[in-house]
Amino acid sequence: MAIGYRVWSRLHSEEEMTLTGTVALRRMVARCVLTRAENRGLLAFRACGPDLRLLLVGGRDDARELAHRTKLAILRRLRAHPCTFGPTKIDAIVEQWHLQNAFGAMLRRTDPADTHHEASNLPDLLGLRLIGGYTARNVRCHLPRIKRERLLEWFGQADVRPDVSLDDLADSAAAAICRETLTGNSEDRVAARVALAEVVGDRLGSRQLARLAGMGERTVRRLRALPADVDLVRAIQLQMGCRRRGGAAEPPVQRYFAAKTWTKLCAACSVVGVPPAAATRNRSSLSAVVPPP
Repeated sequence: MAIGYRVWSRLHSEEEMTLTGTVALRRMVARCVLTRAENRGLLAFRACGPDLRLLLVGGRDDARELAHRTKLAILRRLRAHPCTFGPTKIDAIVEQWHLQNAFGAMLRRTDPADTHHEASNLPDLLGLRLIGGYTARNVRCHLPRIKRERLLEWFGQADVRPDVSLDDLADSAAAAICRETLTGNSEDRVAARVALAEVVGDRLGSRQLARLAGMGERTVRRLRALPADVDLVRAIQLQMGCRRRGGAAEPPVQRYFAAKTWTKLCAACSVVGVPPAAATRNRSSLSAVVPPP
């Protein structure tokens, strides 16, 4: 009897579009997955290039429905681009060791465009983001042998500690709520602006904070009078600490070239300026520029 399922699907597009090409795309994909998977036993997800992978405990119907709902949500947000997802592939997992190995294999996957692993739930497992905090509870329940040290190893840092940095103030807060920007009046954006004002404290005056965070001075004074979410304050501080230490380590290009998957080939092509389709037809044109290890 299966204890979980691994789900995989690929985005197809004439533009050779990926799910991780920009910050906006990565956060959009993460939000589409995490807002639909809270009660479906999600352990991990990873978007890498055009591929979307999910790992969850539960029934096959739950896995199929989550994949379907997530793909529809992503395609709705990409309606300006002609693209579609291929068939959903679902693999059953029947042993605990298989579940643990699948979890590690999914979160170890890397994308050179996603140095902060925003198109996965690693930030949620480490406390850098709140929207997928339930996946940390799921992992503690179903994979108790997975420790923080292992997650940090996959994230590419020895440790992630709270810090306060005046660089990228708005982006740190936006990343903590999985939004592209703080612009807007949604509940989470307002809470993030309040938490950001709490994080900065008296290090900056209202005028300076307003300029750096893209808010009005009167808005800053009003936000400073409101109570902040403690968990969100810590998530923003962890985002700042991550950025101050340079973010997750980006693997070398050769690692991507050595692999034969389309996703990693595209990663190498983007660095050397060779179109992926051309490299697929003539691998020698790419190897002449980036020799395999």
